[in-house]
Amino acid sequence: MSRFLPSVPPLAVRVVFYAIVSILVLKWDQVSLNFSEDRYDQVVLEGGWGANLGGGLRLDEGMGVEGRDCKIGVILIGKSDLGDKGQLYANRINQTLSSLSTSPKYKITVNAYISSNFPRDECKKPIHSVSLQTIADTIKSYIKGIVLTDSTPQEINYCFNKSRVPNDTILHRSRSLPKIPGLENLLKTTRGLRADAGSGPQWFRLKYAWDYLEEREIVQGISYDVVLKLRLDETPQPLSSTVMCDIVVDSRKGLKPRALYAMSDHAFWGPRNIFKISAKISDNLSWFLHKYKRSGSRPFGVSALLRSFLSAHPWTFQKFPKYWYKNKLATLWVPDTRENKNSEPWTSETIIKGIKYLYCQNKTYITPGETGAPKMLAGPLAAEVDQKGGLYAGEPAFIEWNHAHNISMCEFGGGMEWLEDKRGFKVEQPTYSGDQGCRMFDYSDICSVSR
Repeated sequence: MSRFLPSVPPLAVRVVFYAIVSILVLKWDQVSLNFSEDRYDQVVLEGGWGANLGGGLRLDEGMGVEGRDCKIGVILIGKSDLGDKGQLYANRINQTLSSLSTSPKYKITVNAYISSNFPRDECKKPIHSVSLQTIADTIKSYIKGIVLTDSTPQEINYCFNKSRVPNDTILHRSRSLPKIPGLENLLKTTRGLRADAGSGPQWFRLKYAWDYLEEREIVQGISYDVVLKLRLDETPQPLSSTVMCDIVVDSRKGLKPRALYAMSDHAFWGPRNIFKISAKISDNLSWFLHKYKRSGSRPFGVSALLRSFLSAHPWTFQKFPKYWYKNKLATLWVPDTRENKNSEPWTSETIIKGIKYLYCQNKTYITPGETGAPKMLAGPLAAEVDQKGGLYAGEPAFIEWNHAHNISMCEFGGGMEWLEDKRGFKVEQPTYSGDQGCRMFDYSDICSVSR
């Protein structure tokens, strides 16, 4: 009977099988999220990835970092029209990837994935010196994939000179940014949760790049230990792969907390199994914001929230421009446990004091509005849009998504000392690192002194 069947390479069978498994898991993720107190550390986005795939390889654990191999996946996101600064950005990105590729401690592999929109207007120019092609040329030794939205294969072939990048390491894909069902008529402004407005595009582009990163892992039989998200036009400098890989090793030993290392949504990184929670935002953000649409209603892990505040650099709680590249903790709705609101000002110190109180009362996970839950109040730097709640998919929603998964938002660290911004300027960007930038603590550390 088998002689009448077509010959199918074993690799093809594996790829099809893994694709089917991934689709099933994704569907389960979308319909079965549960943030109940007894499951906050095993929500479906986390628990759905436990199966052994690829000959025993666990995709949420990575490979070999203990043996001094460390694989880093870099996702680059941004608009394709970078004006006359395309080469500047390309050089900076290349510098970052090059610095990440060396370590005195680990054997480093760095692969990059770009997710952007199709540069249709630039492709109409007589000379095809488009920004994305410039970046692809400059970092071609690192690129494993480019995902473009709203394009056709004919346009891609016309616009891009594929001969300048290895055909076996790059894949152009035609994807469209979707409109989220049920939200088109709710908000007409750019504040709405739409793929083509506000903060929406980056989450869809992140998903597309992540999907392809996972496919490449399966085909190549590898798993990244660290995943890093950067913008095309803003580059933190310098970065240390040794620091990042050390954190992965310590995390697997239980010496580091569940944390994402971030400068808000501008750039963030973490162990693969933590990063994937943020990579799945676009699949679930509509559900999350609809379910917890009321201001101050979003659930959170108490220890995750406390660690985020305790680890934050002082600039986090200062006004623009200091807090611009910091996690927007002071804009969140947070527990208000003040006994005397007239005598206690609403500051970061007061907020931290209140979260400590909840932690010492053995509160592990809180869903505001439920019986016994504390009252919530908008943070001292909350803008009008932050105070209203609703469906705005901005920076606070990114932090709340992670806190709901009991993931702390720690300082970016990673060896960074400054940021090269979209104007081409070097911007001072102090950040804590190590234990100071992501605090480890237990009950005795926090609760030795009663309130």
